[in-house]
Amino acid sequence: MAAPAAAASAAADDAAREMVAKLCDNLITRSTYFTIFDESRGSTDYVRWRKDLEACVKSAGTGFRESLLYNGSVPEAPIMTDADIMLNTAAGHTQLTMPQMRQQALLMVIRATLPPDGESIKLIRACVHAGGVVQRAGVNHDQALILLDRRWSAADVPEFDVGLEAKRLHAMEWPSEFSVDAYNAHFNLAVTRASRCNLNPSTDDDSSKQLRASWWYVFADPPVSSHYFVAAQEARSVTGQAASTVAHRAAWQVAYGEVNRHLCQSWCWQGCWWHGSWCRLCSLCWSCPPWSLGGCVGGVGGSPFPGWWWLADQEVWALSASAEWGASYSRSIFCLQHAC
Repeated sequence: MAAPAAAASAAADDAAREMVAKLCDNLITRSTYFTIFDESRGSTDYVRWRKDLEACVKSAGTGFRESLLYNGSVPEAPIMTDADIMLNTAAGHTQLTMPQMRQQALLMVIRATLPPDGESIKLIRACVHAGGVVQRAGVNHDQALILLDRRWSAADVPEFDVGLEAKRLHAMEWPSEFSVDAYNAHFNLAVTRASRCNLNPSTDDDSSKQLRASWWYVFADPPVSSHYFVAAQEARSVTGQAASTVAHRAAWQVAYGEVNRHLCQSWCWQGCWWHGSWCRLCSLCWSCPPWSLGGCVGGVGGSPFPGWWWLADQEVWALSASAEWGASYSRSIFCLQHAC
């Protein structure tokens, strides 16, 4: 039973070797391959040549592209001596393994698509395989594709300039529009630019906290003149001044969004229309003829409370007691009167 099984296995191995040999013959006897590598164009054309090479050998059959990209050791075929070439027996013929067949066929394709007198063909003149390494006396010798990649491949061009992104991060201005969407866009852009500069680690060790602290102000510390100044103070109060971890940043965004949403609904004036005989303030609309507008909003720089009519949100009255809110209302009143 063992002998028939061994014979069947040997026959299968012979058939496989014969099939690989035919595939190799089909590959190396093609009338054309693809455009020869133009060394004068350097890495730019090498990228094109390498893609063409992979596509070509992939079409040869299973295992060819994988053999080309293989980085391990592939034993080289034994070198025939003078005595070997004079033999008239089976020993006078070098039996190649299937990996050796593929590697030698691939090397022929590589050499056929390189400039005949160029630098590349000279670089790989001692190679016996297309991919991987060959061990000789315990030393690995890189083969053709590894040598060519090392010579002609260029580093990937980054999608963005890290230094420029860092400058843009620290030069960001707060949005002129006061809204939840405007703040979220500002916040997300700051996080994106910080990530591109490697200033946005996902861990919470001391060094990571220091990196985040270097740009925390970009999304959390608007200038006094910004519409977002009062909201930032309120958000700091809500979050307990926590400003170091990833969780703190997430909590800050949520708190700031809620504060912004509340303020937009409560007091953010959106303009007024003279000839329409009505004003829109804090998303509340009421009848307000132009000649009584001064009575609606009070005097410039003065307290707005006595003259405001039909103001439904009592929270605005309470919040306006603080100095910051009073200043904000004074600015809004001034702009509103001059717009009308």
